Amino acid sequence: KLHEHKLKPEAWNAEVKTDREILEKYGEKYWRFFVMDYWKTRKKLNGLFQGKLPKLNMERLDSVKAILESQSKQREIKQNQELCQKYFGAQWHDETSEWDSLARVLTAVLNLHREVVENKFPKELLKFLETQYDRDRLKSHAIRLASASKLAEENLTAVLAFLKAQKNLKLLSIAPFSQQLERLDTWLSDFSPLEDLISFNHLLAEANSQELTDIAQIAIDWPQAGDKLLEVFERTWYSGVLREACEKRPELVMFDRQSHEASVDAFRQLDHLMLEHNQTKILLKHWQGVPRGQAGGSLGVLQREFEKRSRHRTIRNIMAEAGEAIQAIKPVFMMSPISIAMYLPPNGPKFDLVIFDEASQVKPEDAFCAIIRGNQSIVVGDSKQMPPTSFFDKMMQDGEEQEDEVEVNVTRDIESILGMMSSKLPLASSRRRDLRWHYRSRHESLIATSNRLFYRERLVVFPTPERKPEGMGLKFNFHPETIYDRGGARKNQAEAQIIANAVLRHIQVNPAASIGVVAFSLPQQEAIQDELELLRTQSPALNEFDRHHPTEPLFIKNLETVQGDERDVIYISLGYGRDKDNIVSMNFGPVNKTGGERRLNVLITRARVRCEVFSNIRSSDLRVTETQSAGVHALKTFIHFAEIGELDVPALTGREPMSPFEEAVIEQLRKHGHQVEPQVGSAGFFLDIGVCDPANPEQFILGIEC
Repeated sequence: KLHEHKLKPEAWNAEVKTDREILEKYGEKYWRFFVMDYWKTRKKLNGLFQGKLPKLNMERLDSVKAILESQSKQREIKQNQELCQKYFGAQWHDETSEWDSLARVLTAVLNLHREVVENKFPKELLKFLETQYDRDRLKSHAIRLASASKLAEENLTAVLAFLKAQKNLKLLSIAPFSQQLERLDTWLSDFSPLEDLISFNHLLAEANSQELTDIAQIAIDWPQAGDKLLEVFERTWYSGVLREACEKRPELVMFDRQSHEASVDAFRQLDHLMLEHNQTKILLKHWQGVPRGQAGGSLGVLQREFEKRSRHRTIRNIMAEAGEAIQAIKPVFMMSPISIAMYLPPNGPKFDLVIFDEASQVKPEDAFCAIIRGNQSIVVGDSKQMPPTSFFDKMMQDGEEQEDEVEVNVTRDIESILGMMSSKLPLASSRRRDLRWHYRSRHESLIATSNRLFYRERLVVFPTPERKPEGMGLKFNFHPETIYDRGGARKNQAEAQIIANAVLRHIQVNPAASIGVVAFSLPQQEAIQDELELLRTQSPALNEFDRHHPTEPLFIKNLETVQGDERDVIYISLGYGRDKDNIVSMNFGPVNKTGGERRLNVLITRARVRCEVFSNIRSSDLRVTETQSAGVHALKTFIHFAEIGELDVPALTGREPMSPFEEAVIEQLRKHGHQVEPQVGSAGFFLDIGVCDPANPEQFILGIEC
């Protein structure tokens, strides 16, 4: 400080507090020379400096502040004189102490206390520091310990050299003695680690022979090589692939991500503006075409009906007289084919375009009345989904479904308008467009079964970014403790309770995801509805959930009524299954009937994110040899896939043994009471012999390849 500020030694004890205030107040003012206090301060400071007084007021003020800070520190040192003398002892010399030396002592003490508090300091060493020991004896022990440690390291090196354990040399030698002893004892009693070591040595030699010496050395020296080396290799590999691609394709080198993303954003904005522009044009055109100011005619008919309080004319009658005005006001009609026949007269409104959605469910005769009212028709549907059905026409008087009387219109030549358009109209094939992109499922497993069984793997499915994403895909919930009341209420009440509780858990844990429940039968649907109503009275979360999903509320439906619906999560209740006598009937309601596989296809493709199946039977319980129903066969494949993630279900093929040797093996197995089948398999691969489970002949417990 003396050198920095060029102050006289006695300056550090001068009273300069008032001088600091005057310099701060007047030092920068242009009229400071007219202030007497400023002249006094300047004269006083001139006597404190060894040379000339600094020219700048900031330098003078800085020196004054240094004097005041020094005086403050001196007072602080005097106040803590006893404390510092106690802790630093002979090293304390008031303000003339060696401050760097004191700082090192203080840092060491603080670190020691911190390690003691955090249990990082060895207790034995702490105990040693608290106790007085014979230093000569300790020195003798230390010499012996160093000698023994050196001998142990030499012996360990000799053992590792004998084993050629290059990798373990460093890892084992730096380990604590207890771990070294444990490892050596393991080698004496168990040779399996040595087998791994031999394999490693062979791989190391192979790496060196392939000129991968650097990689081999990393595997030896890097402790985390077992966990990280493969990841590093893959990164290096793909970096090389990318570099090679850039060398062969110069345009990749010029690729700029920021400009590319900017172009994408600009296109997105322009596309959105174009959409809004076209919407506005359509609205303007419609507004210009709305009839106005007519005293009579079609608009007059409507105005008179608006003013009536009762005795309104029928819709069909109004459409006959005022259809032109109505169509100008509302140019888009959304109606079912039956509604068109009921409400639109034959000479009523005509349309430029008629669009049929879910056309596989519309009978040709029902669609005809809509087709003749349009200049052009677009028919949209899926022949692998629901056909026209009389399911709801076949109810018993007490309201129960009559499963055995479900009728599908399959005896007719053409069952739907979709089939008629596909097969009967000229040039139908050239005007047909297949919508192959599957937009709904966000996980491949949700559409995999349908894609294989119904669409010949032709659907384009977006792959899931994660290998095993949490909370996505198809899941199977097996509850063998539940019972299907066959011959009685024809429902599984315990399964309904489980599903209702699962719905409540979903709403509590993941309220942002919409959910729907689909049952295989109407009684099972009603059972789930009853259970949910009981929970609804106890948990307000269910009612709150519907308010948060106004467009996609929670639904409980059956497979006859779910077509067209979709939700983030779908729970499927099989309902049918094992009864109280442990019998599994092969009756699964509408799935057994002709076209049942199409109903199943609709059911299993409703989920966007996750689909969970609840059942008290497994796929092996479905004895497909007892039925020719395509729906039951598809159901077995679906449940099998939900259980284990494999689509190909091993099945009987009816093929004969391929060799006399196979016949001899089969004969001997049958002599011992085993039920066996030759050539079991699917998807083009067949095992020579399959041995059936005695408890369940539909399940194989052993495969034999000859």
